Amino acid sequence: MNTTRHFLKDTDLTPAEQAEVLELAVRMKAAPYSVQPFAAAGNGRKTVAVIFDKTSTRTRVSFATGIADMGGNALIINPGEAQIGHKESVEDTAKVLERMVSTIVWRTSAHSGLVAMAENSKVPVINALCDDYHPCQLLADLLAVKEHKGELKGLTMAYLGDAANNMANSYLLAGVTAGMHVRISGPEGYLPAAEIVAAAEERAAETGGSVLITTDAKEALNDADVVATDTWVSMGQEAEKEAGCSSSASTPWTRRPWNTPHRTPSCSTACLRTEAMRFPPASSTAPVHRLGRSREPLARPESAHGVADAQVGTRIRRRPFPR
Repeated sequence: MNTTRHFLKDTDLTPAEQAEVLELAVRMKAAPYSVQPFAAAGNGRKTVAVIFDKTSTRTRVSFATGIADMGGNALIINPGEAQIGHKESVEDTAKVLERMVSTIVWRTSAHSGLVAMAENSKVPVINALCDDYHPCQLLADLLAVKEHKGELKGLTMAYLGDAANNMANSYLLAGVTAGMHVRISGPEGYLPAAEIVAAAEERAAETGGSVLITTDAKEALNDADVVATDTWVSMGQEAEKEAGCSSSASTPWTRRPWNTPHRTPSCSTACLRTEAMRFPPASSTAPVHRLGRSREPLARPESAHGVADAQVGTRIRRRPFPR
């Protein structure tokens, strides 16, 4: 029986394991090269396969840097360079890779592909982004929040935007795993799937967190400690751009939802009226991929008519029109 652990979605970590990862990241930030899990006997280095079906800058650089800093060798396989799912099945690929590498990191589209890879691999498989989840990004985001707010448990985190995408799913699942009160707000037709909400509610019952799904942005924002958003047009979903623009433009919270009571947003990623801050993307992924490094937040971003400009630890997105 294959007992290898994989990290395919946010709830693959228990609350205790998530907290342990974040504490380790804090320690490694203070002593960047103190942990060397990929260093082999003598001067050897273990190899980690990092496969990209989708293009990447931040994820590629942070994984490659993290692996190298922890004593390993990153084997980068760029889009179009592998035969996975074409001439070679995912299952066969898993059997080939497990004989040559210590870990498989895969940025792809269908979550089912990651599941198939994990089911057929004796080495760990890590989800570097798929259409349903982005768990590594959320660990990085939670690290940034932890550094600025301290204890995560009990904080209220609001997410506004396309609430049916991978980032909304991961904010929901990772947030309640940390014991946070997670509020997800989007227009009708852009809300999390029922099974995602059910999984989040189950985890929240374990941690003392809570889940709120609403189409009312003001309800989500009220007294929020952390605010996040994401692009309307996710990678690989460019065909949906027109529909996303139409939905965002017709939704009241894309106009000016921010004039609502809130705590001092020292960890907010939105253009709130006071002290809104963003966390640079390179600082968010590297600390968790490498479990240690992040930079200080940059200055407050310019206002965009009261519309959210930034996502915790990820890329800047302008509203109401996606790029």
